[in-house]
Amino acid sequence: MSDKTPELSLQTLIHDNKAKKNVITIEGTVDTGFEGIALEECIEIFGNEVKCCRSRGRIFFNIVSDAENIYKLRKMRSVDNLYQIISTEKIDFDGKDKDVDLSTIKDIVNRYDFKQDIPVWASCMAYLGIAFPTSEQSQRALAVNNILKEKAGSANKKEGEADVKVEGSESIDSLKNDCDEIKLDKVKINEELPSNKEELDQYLRDNELNVLKFRATCNRVGKHSFSSMEAARDFGGQLHDNYMWLVDLKYYDLEVVLNICDYEIYIGLALTRESMHKRNITHFGPTTLRATLCHNLLRFARPQIGDIVVDPLCGGGSIPFECSLAFPYTFNICGDNHEKAVNRTLCNLNSLETLYKKPLPLDVFQWDAARLPLRSGSVDVFTTDLPFGKRSGRKIDNGPLYRRVMKELTRVVRLESGRAVLMTHDRKTFTKIFSSFSQYWTNQHRIGINLGGLDAGVFVLKRTARMI
Repeated sequence: MSDKTPELSLQTLIHDNKAKKNVITIEGTVDTGFEGIALEECIEIFGNEVKCCRSRGRIFFNIVSDAENIYKLRKMRSVDNLYQIISTEKIDFDGKDKDVDLSTIKDIVNRYDFKQDIPVWASCMAYLGIAFPTSEQSQRALAVNNILKEKAGSANKKEGEADVKVEGSESIDSLKNDCDEIKLDKVKINEELPSNKEELDQYLRDNELNVLKFRATCNRVGKHSFSSMEAARDFGGQLHDNYMWLVDLKYYDLEVVLNICDYEIYIGLALTRESMHKRNITHFGPTTLRATLCHNLLRFARPQIGDIVVDPLCGGGSIPFECSLAFPYTFNICGDNHEKAVNRTLCNLNSLETLYKKPLPLDVFQWDAARLPLRSGSVDVFTTDLPFGKRSGRKIDNGPLYRRVMKELTRVVRLESGRAVLMTHDRKTFTKIFSSFSQYWTNQHRIGINLGGLDAGVFVLKRTARMI
């Protein structure tokens, strides 16, 4: 897996993509601890020749920016967000003088020509607006954008939300000045603007008013004289001055991300408007897992054609749903002892089958995970999220529960070939319980992961030939 990955760096990948035509560097974010699994999926999708590397909570790889690869990129299931990385360099920050350091950040924008990378981003995102407007186009678009925000604010007031503040909206006096300065007839435009979104988009395109809207974000690690918000403000302000883009923190087309780690920086253009983990689930519970996390857990289990995969503590069904969609050649069985959890799973199953217009290879039961209605040696893979005793249950109950569940898993899983991937925050308790079952299982991997700020552990087990 990751041991065979070439020792590359982000700087090497960026240098390589600048030297070759139509090659771009992609960043994928992933839960800390799953970087190797995400790289494995990357190599599986783009081939063994793909150049890639990893960092904490991130993977980087180069691909040719053609339609086929962009389509494959959207099909990745292990990563949360995707970015097109356009530049990386080391910066000698002063460390004491905030103004000097913020001026250095502005200079990054002045040194780098974004015009060479924005067209590739626009192609990836199917953006059809004006990426590099003139000053007049930008002013006209800003004035019309403010008219739209004023209308939205008025509509909200009519609905009784009198104190609603529209993000980024200008005052009425400022709006009037904008229209007067560029000789726009506000009343006429207000009447012409369609209310239908598709018609509005077409109107903006026809009148060259669909100027690119952006926001700047800063992710910062280390000690600096400035805050992340100050860096984003000055970085975004310089982008606005240089390229005449409109600032919109909510309804933006482009998000430019400045990543600062001590004295190293790299710039990314977001290729996802929202996290890719937002799939599969429509009815959420207190411990619902993200789909990307579920996928990474399942990849540790290596499901094969015809495997029976079981989640004995399914909650809302996040793991079996991801397995049914990502590994459709398996059959999934899941259950929980709580009636509400089973109902949530059934509601989510119904929503997915309606969405995909086909039945999923999945059955749902209400059962006791320590007394499964399954024959001995009948299951190929167990994958589950053991209760932490944080959001659900009590930590003091973990020991007895883990022991009973492990005993039942040992009985039901196939000898020699059976696998189990178990995740828990209470690693100490599980390790103690597992020592009693070491003759029945081999611990192939133990991975530490960061789960929403909690340090959790993933245990990858394989069944031995010894019968219980």
